[in-house]
Amino acid sequence: AYDQYDNLMQDTIIELSTDRLSHDWKGEWSHFNNGPTSTFGTYATDDRHYVYIPNGTVMMDVTFAVVQRNLEHGEFGQHSLTIDVGETGDNDAGQGDRNGDIVRYEVEIDESQWNTYAEFDVVGNGITLLPITSIDDEFYEPLFAYTVSCSLTLDVSTPVLVEVVQRLDGYTDLDPGTPSESYDPIHDGNLRMIRAVYDEARVLELDATPEETSSSELSGLLLRIFAVVILLGVVAFWTIRRRDIGMNPVLIDHADLEAEGAALEADLVSVGALRADD
Repeated sequence: AYDQYDNLMQDTIIELSTDRLSHDWKGEWSHFNNGPTSTFGTYATDDRHYVYIPNGTVMMDVTFAVVQRNLEHGEFGQHSLTIDVGETGDNDAGQGDRNGDIVRYEVEIDESQWNTYAEFDVVGNGITLLPITSIDDEFYEPLFAYTVSCSLTLDVSTPVLVEVVQRLDGYTDLDPGTPSESYDPIHDGNLRMIRAVYDEARVLELDATPEETSSSELSGLLLRIFAVVILLGVVAFWTIRRRDIGMNPVLIDHADLEAEGAALEADLVSVGALRADD
């Protein structure tokens, strides 16, 4: 099945009228304490996520939105993003520009960081003052839903061909985004992406012919079926015969029994007479 699916997908170059590629995702930061103190048995979710940095990227704009105060559940927190471009171990995000529950980050990208991944992670703390309203009353677990929107601006003054390298751990594809304010329509088509698309024409090329059964295999199959039918017939006949015998017992004729007894007695008398003559 996968081979047929792979055959239907064909790499195609798509020309775009934009200079931006975007990637959005949602998550939920959670935390609980399984112990007598706030530092014992602490667990927090792994919120790492990855964005591919294609060639030609010059700027990364990120918006991080998270509700830090939930009066209904009595939840309070303070969270931010770390952005490690190229997975070097450094936080390239800085403090960002915070406005209430929204934090914006701008990260400049240089040529050495092209064709790498930027690792995103959510860091911070949170508490629940009303544990009875939390999802897990045993652990007083605070939950903070968040949304991350990442937009990559590329230099499309010259043609740029982008092929996104897929990654399975916390990553989905890049999509065309809204052009930046400095985008010039004369560059329409300069940004091109290689994408795997469904090719309907290849459906007719699939080899859907069933395998032909050879004459010898067919003969062997018929022989086995015939043998099974005969065996079932013998078993059925034997079962019915036994049932009929059990339902119709043999009747004894008393007249015949007396005649056979008289004949046996006459034979015994004859034998006795012969022995007397001797």
